[in-house]
Amino acid sequence: MDETSASIQEAKDVAAALEARVCQFEIDGGSNKLGQHDVEPPTKAAHVELFNYGVIASVSSLTYGTWEKNDAALLVMVLNFRSPDSGILRFTKAELSIDFKRQRPEDSSPVVQLFHPKSNRKSAASAMGLQTTESPSLWPPAAYSTKGDRWSEKSQEEPHRVFWEVSIPRGSSADINNNSIPLCAIVSFQGSFMATVRLKATTALKLKLESFPWSKRDPMLFNGHTFKGKQFSNTKFAELRKNEIEEHLPRQYPKPDLTSGANSATPVPETVYRIHGIPISYTVDSFSEILSKVLNIPSTSIQIKTFSRNPNHEEITALGSFTSFPTKLKSTQPGRWQISVPSTELPSNRNNHANPPSSLSSPGLDLHFDTNFLGFTNLSPISPGPSNIDIVTVHGLGGHAYGSFKHRGRHYMWLNDALHVDLCNIAPSKEFPEGIKPRILLYGHDSHIQQSQTFQSLEDLATELKVLLRGVRRHDPTRPLIFIGHSLGGLLIKQLLIQWSVEEGNAIDASSREATIGLLLFGVPNRGMDITAILSIAGEQPNAEFISSLGIGSPILEEQSKTFPALCKSTKMRTYSFFETCVSKTATKINGKLSITGDEVVLVDKASATHGRPWEMNNQFIIPIQRSHSDLVKFEKYSPDYDKVQGCFNEILGSEKSLGVGALPLQ
Repeated sequence: MDETSASIQEAKDVAAALEARVCQFEIDGGSNKLGQHDVEPPTKAAHVELFNYGVIASVSSLTYGTWEKNDAALLVMVLNFRSPDSGILRFTKAELSIDFKRQRPEDSSPVVQLFHPKSNRKSAASAMGLQTTESPSLWPPAAYSTKGDRWSEKSQEEPHRVFWEVSIPRGSSADINNNSIPLCAIVSFQGSFMATVRLKATTALKLKLESFPWSKRDPMLFNGHTFKGKQFSNTKFAELRKNEIEEHLPRQYPKPDLTSGANSATPVPETVYRIHGIPISYTVDSFSEILSKVLNIPSTSIQIKTFSRNPNHEEITALGSFTSFPTKLKSTQPGRWQISVPSTELPSNRNNHANPPSSLSSPGLDLHFDTNFLGFTNLSPISPGPSNIDIVTVHGLGGHAYGSFKHRGRHYMWLNDALHVDLCNIAPSKEFPEGIKPRILLYGHDSHIQQSQTFQSLEDLATELKVLLRGVRRHDPTRPLIFIGHSLGGLLIKQLLIQWSVEEGNAIDASSREATIGLLLFGVPNRGMDITAILSIAGEQPNAEFISSLGIGSPILEEQSKTFPALCKSTKMRTYSFFETCVSKTATKINGKLSITGDEVVLVDKASATHGRPWEMNNQFIIPIQRSHSDLVKFEKYSPDYDKVQGCFNEILGSEKSLGVGALPLQ
């Protein structure tokens, strides 16, 4: 990566680290049990554990300037607390601390120079009607009291932490939930630095809870130039008066669940939308312009993640997210929205279109948004010439085509943000003389557990995959094909290959079978998995029989484990089996909602995850990953586990010789 690319990527990482966080509270277990539950997938941001206790922590603005002769940052944050009601379960006290740390040992530690609020309690002077210590419009003393302080560790001379305490008056029935609490700090620094944020809260029943919106593994990042939000005009922070700072702070910060007002836009954690119906002639810029106008949100709040050819239709499909919530995307039918755009509402300036479609002059646009990602979604950018290899990913039980492969709690998604580029960088070979031109296809299937009304089987799901894959490969069924499967997804892939082997008559299926050159299987329960907790959630639902078929000793899986190596003997196809080496918390129900707080178990053991074709049951094809079951494919940036996957792709896409050596079938 060149210096410019690295700088751009750094800015993206910093911007992502400043995004709003929706976090659930855990019971305060002391300093040895600190942790964070991320909301995953992002489309379920309203799902909260511990009786709906949570917090929305947002960075309202970040301005860089100076403090006397040193570089400095002015950080403005807003907190919104959530608890089940305003009665005995409400919050009565909250404590927040921000710990600023240097990133490089050769730099000086950051220093907290100034912070607000210090206290909104009335001083002796204010009691006589003369003054108050802080602005009552920002921190109303009738609603709650605040006090702040700063401190440092014994090893440091100057303060690098800032602390606030918020509490309601004794005997009051007030609720912290009803208030947006702005906080600000000015920090001088040398070089890049980071911050962790810790929250503690106490309820009226004295239940003590804690959360980490920005934890040690996922800190807030500061690089000295990537700013956010409304900027201070005077960046000589030591000269700022208190009233100048207070005037800059938000009086009423909108909460992410605010729904009043047709045009309101509210900060939310990232939800990725799939958008169908974009004319083939549109560009990213022209489409962003239309989205901004139609959804009534700033163009700067729109992030287009992919802009790709729809594999089934002659149009473009985009994946996008918004830093401001478009209220037009309120749920009517869960996860799906349709917005018709009359031609009169389309921008009159067509200069941004590659070839303006004639349809713009009368019918307008018919855009379809969804967050379920069912069927196939193309991640690969539009490029000249056809792709020369298909990568198909299939998620696990109750998973999501996009969210299952995303770094937990962050925006990084390795299939979209790394794999395509890394495959394109593989050197040309005899098999691929023009290099690799991949088409990465996500496949989404509906296998949710709770409140399911389906009695589908493994065979049914594999058949659906087969039919839909037939459609997206109809133009070039001989194109080499690699599958990535997580958990149940791997079983669907294996069952698909079995169907291809025993069924005759469809030329596309036959070509796809011969074109399959690799499988990457993550935590696939070839001999079954621990379904105790999942089955208890399903109860007597129609999907209970299907879930039972995934258990240890399942006759269906036993039959598949025998049939697969017997029918799929191709030595051209390499199969890699990845297995988990960390226990997983099981799912349970709290107040009727799923919560990953049950017992810790090994969901899929090594023997089950690595049971495959006999000639591939060795260390060349069996790879451990130190993660829990659901995290097996949630790689963070620069993860060594992703490097393992990349190595497998290099082997699969290597020379013809490498595809066959050591892979002789047992007759």
